[in-house]
Amino acid sequence: EKIGQMLMIGFMETELTPQFIRFINEKNIGFIDVFARNIISIEQATDMMNQIHQQGKITPMIFTDQEGGVVCQFAELTSTFSSNMGMAATDNPSFIELGAEILAEEMDSIGIDGLIAPTIDINHEPDNPIIGLRSYSDDVQTVINCGKSFINGTKKIGIATMPKHFPGHGGSILDSHLLLPTLDFSEEFYELCDLMPFKEISKDVDFIMTAHISVPSIDSSGSPATFSKVFLNDILRNRFDFNGIIVT
Repeated sequence: EKIGQMLMIGFMETELTPQFIRFINEKNIGFIDVFARNIISIEQATDMMNQIHQQGKITPMIFTDQEGGVVCQFAELTSTFSSNMGMAATDNPSFIELGAEILAEEMDSIGIDGLIAPTIDINHEPDNPIIGLRSYSDDVQTVINCGKSFINGTKKIGIATMPKHFPGHGGSILDSHLLLPTLDFSEEFYELCDLMPFKEISKDVDFIMTAHISVPSIDSSGSPATFSKVFLNDILRNRFDFNGIIVT
């Protein structure tokens, strides 16, 4: 039962199958991840979330990748906004806070408990194939300000956030869904650039998502950050004082 609470699982269908419901209940699953493949309409999605919330000894939390911009699991069914980089280009963080508040209010009305967002990677590699417009900027302070604004907007509604992708995916030229990027940056550069947004928001959130990237200058073992004691324990837990849930 304790192990089940540590799992976040998804499914392929647009309805909950008896097998899936049985698995949630037998294993006491803690978290469900909903994707575009599961969504047909707002009514269908709302019914599905209500059904999920009726399962388990402890009610599962439902998350979705609803970042705004190019990553929106609900597509045009709910409010859409410019990409994060587009929002940041307005140079007005209050727009980002308002957008996040609207987004969170709509997700809350459907039954979503948390957003796998914001993306607080520093996009300092122009050929990055996976972050790009999902990043607010290549400027550290801009990303920090915008990330905090997004988190503040969702907090007004009571929706959880899950900033990503710790310790920073913005310098990669590879897609970590497919390969393991090794980032050959100095420890000093990585500390002052990619890690800074996570340091700044670590006390403001209950969840942080990790990245499958290797930074040998910081963890000489070459281990992906997702499995790295140096990144997860020494840096995120001990130095940044993050006491929430680490998710991959």
